Amino acid sequence: MIRREYTTTLNTLINKLYSKIQQDVQEIFFEDISNLTENVKFLSIEREQQGAMQAQAMRPIPEEKRKEIIYECPEFLGMKYTLHLNNEAATLAVQKNDAALYGI
Repeated sequence: MIRREYTTTLNTLINKLYSKIQQDVQEIFFEDISNLTENVKFLSIEREQQGAMQAQAMRPIPEEKRKEIIYECPEFLGMKYTLHLNNEAATLAVQKNDAALYGI
């Protein structure tokens, strides 16, 4: 009889403990899901902002503004490039051929 009471009491305690553990696990599970949901929302907002910034960066720049940006760069300020005259840029073989063709 006493053994049966102990067994019943022990089973009741085990069931209460199991129920408590289930509740705790559910609370932890829902808390983790809530945290994950917040992180996903944050990351999606961040990704949208990056996409908007990239879209702004990819829009075409007007020709005047582009030239202004390029030629304001310090690398271009000291550079003055003039094309060679055709006669100076031609190789010796080309000059000889020209001379032969034109009889000079």
